[in-house]
Amino acid sequence: MIDWILITLAFTSGLVAFFAPCSFLLLPSYITHYIGRRNKKFKEEKIIEGLKIGGLASIGFIILFGSVGIIILLLGQSVKVLIPIIAVATGLILIIIGILHLVGKDIAINMPHLKLKGTSGSKQSIMFGMAYAIASLGCTFPLFLSIVVMAIAAESILGRMLPIASYTLGMSILMISVTLLASVSKKILLRKMNHIMPYFKKISGVIMILAGLYMIYWQWNLLVV
Repeated sequence: MIDWILITLAFTSGLVAFFAPCSFLLLPSYITHYIGRRNKKFKEEKIIEGLKIGGLASIGFIILFGSVGIIILLLGQSVKVLIPIIAVATGLILIIIGILHLVGKDIAINMPHLKLKGTSGSKQSIMFGMAYAIASLGCTFPLFLSIVVMAIAAESILGRMLPIASYTLGMSILMISVTLLASVSKKILLRKMNHIMPYFKKISGVIMILAGLYMIYWQWNLLVV
């Protein structure tokens, strides 16, 4: 049986993770230096370029989150006995981080960044996607971990992989949308990004609190059943 609430939560979490301060700071420089570098004459060409770059960056998301998710799923199968403790602890951590976000505090882990120098074209876009995903985990790893831990309890392989796929899809949709908009009008997008960033910190705080509460509720339900 597929947990559609978890799927929805995973998708929403992916949307929130895209705006994580750890990774979102990478966007302006990338938009400025790599998107729309060629002076396209036709708007259609700019749109195609944006879709291409956004799609390639999304492949980087798939590679990174897919690999990390599979590793955690495999490890989780061998330590299922510890999942209740991990679930409750992660839920509490998410609630604390969410509250801190609401009051304007940021908690981040320094994650390694992929170097884009020496790469070009498609490879560079894919590597940027991977770098963006790695950076986002610096702020949202507990959120990603909560999705994967709940997915471990699914009875089927599809049920275990769908939450990770939904999380990745949420980030990918926004990456494609942002690169598409940037290809058409970089200056306007950069101004808007600076204006909306404070609001997304609050939204991410609310989502983390809800995710933490749901994770604890989910574990409680498993114990009762």
